[in-house]
Amino acid sequence: MNTLVTIAVTLLMLGILVIVHEGGHYLAARAFKVGIMEFSIGMGPVIFKKKGKYNDFSVRALPIGGFVSMIGEDDEADIPEEHLGKPSINDKKTWQKMIIVLAGPFMNILLSVLLMTGLVFSADVIGSTTVAYLVDEAKSEETGLPVNTSGEYGLQAGDTILEINGKKIRVYYDMAYYLTTMGNEPVDLVVERDGKEVELKGVCFPVDEMDGIKYGSMDFIVYRKDKTFANVCYEAFWQPVSTIRTTVQGIVDTVSGRYGISGVSGVVGMGDAMSEVISTGESIGIIITDLLNFMVLISVSLGIFNLIPLPALDGGRFVIYAIEGIIGRRLPQKAVTIAISVSMGLLLLLMVLITFKDIVKLF
Repeated sequence: MNTLVTIAVTLLMLGILVIVHEGGHYLAARAFKVGIMEFSIGMGPVIFKKKGKYNDFSVRALPIGGFVSMIGEDDEADIPEEHLGKPSINDKKTWQKMIIVLAGPFMNILLSVLLMTGLVFSADVIGSTTVAYLVDEAKSEETGLPVNTSGEYGLQAGDTILEINGKKIRVYYDMAYYLTTMGNEPVDLVVERDGKEVELKGVCFPVDEMDGIKYGSMDFIVYRKDKTFANVCYEAFWQPVSTIRTTVQGIVDTVSGRYGISGVSGVVGMGDAMSEVISTGESIGIIITDLLNFMVLISVSLGIFNLIPLPALDGGRFVIYAIEGIIGRRLPQKAVTIAISVSMGLLLLLMVLITFKDIVKLF
């Protein structure tokens, strides 16, 4: 039963994220009067299709994305007869084409911001960045050297963490993320202590390892923030900013090879994570909150990932339109099609490898 629930929740979440993403492209294309042939959720063989007033709507078998098929995106010789004569995206101004391709990622990021804001306003507890107490035998209490001459070493109860390795810390999520990703090695901290800024060099934290990747671990507990109107508004602004910023950093780290393929998950890995959320949740309310937090991360990751300048992704299309705008003419359609096909093939290969990795990890 739990497996069926997990599959249903995973497909529902993926469906929502795809509808939001492709809906952005669709609405922008419609706003600029671009002809549309099909709005599809999923890829591969069609399992459901309905003819709408302006275009077809379909659901396809593979829940790995979706697409809005616009006139002029691909070879116009392949346009079905019923769609001939509809306005092409190629006839639109460069800035209009750019807005159309950016609308999908923008909608995913907007969704994550709205969800995060709602979660902040509904949360019972808001974590601060101020240390309440350190756990027994905390490493961070014993290590580190202050730049000033106070003679105090390491973290202390009451410290408010302001920076980690030069990264500004504004909300709890900032602190948790950077200590996790950087805390596998000694880090430099700037803390507020007794009303003064103190710089601590080489503070060490406990290190955990998962899938061959080492992570830092927090060895202290923070104070709760009072849920005042000012604090809620502050968190509602900075938490989404933090989520976007750290997601960008995570994608950069992954692409640069810091985590490798073991640090990336696909649909199977996403389902496994959801299964854990559903099975370990203490109540329906907690499960829903955890799933919405998970959806925030997936939505913003999807939006930002699509901005990578690969021809098969929205970021790549944006670059192509930008180049065409600069040179004042279209790039050769054959070259664009080949570039899109090659990059799509590489992405599909990567997806297969990630799926295989996720399946192996289940056993």
